[in-house]
Amino acid sequence: HVHGRINGYRAGLVTNHTGIDQQGTRTVDILLSHGLKLKKIYVPEDDFAAFKRATNWEPIDDQTKIPISILAHIDSLQKAKEYH
Repeated sequence: HVHGRINGYRAGLVTNHTGIDQQGTRTVDILLSHGLKLKKIYVPEDDFAAFKRATNWEPIDDQTKIPISILAHIDSLQKAKEYH
């Protein structure tokens, strides 16, 4: 059983809009319900809009208020190197 193993631990989560179970519950919410203390959510830059599903584009999860960090796509990193 997962609950006893993660209760009280702190972690970050790498996810996207497909991070849901069969009932449509987000992985974020499942982990929180089991006592995990999520400190940050990491979302790929090309999936940020789908993950947010809202008009508020601040880098924070609307439901949990956990900060979101946007992970740069490898193409973006390569293009940034070209400009230096």
